[in-house]
Amino acid sequence: MTIFVNLYIAAIEDNLIGVFNAVAPEHHTSISFSKALAKNFKKPYLAIGVPGFLLKILFGEMSVILLTGSRISTKKIEKNTYSFRFAKLHEALSDL
Repeated sequence: MTIFVNLYIAAIEDNLIGVFNAVAPEHHTSISFSKALAKNFKKPYLAIGVPGFLLKILFGEMSVILLTGSRISTKKIEKNTYSFRFAKLHEALSDL
């Protein structure tokens, strides 16, 4: 949580103007995140999937985000001298 607060503080202190994505720099799907989380806590990964057609029925067009993920970039904030404390997911998880 404090990682994203630091991003907002940096944006205010540096007087950044515009829209910036408050996201982690490394892209993960739900599956890759779940696997990394299980590995970090030395727990077995149990894949429980929901069929894509069911997600499409329930969420309509928004199901695309759940099925394919979203590719949001952090390049704009990093270009403005902000550096992430944890650039990789495994680094953040090991700090928990």
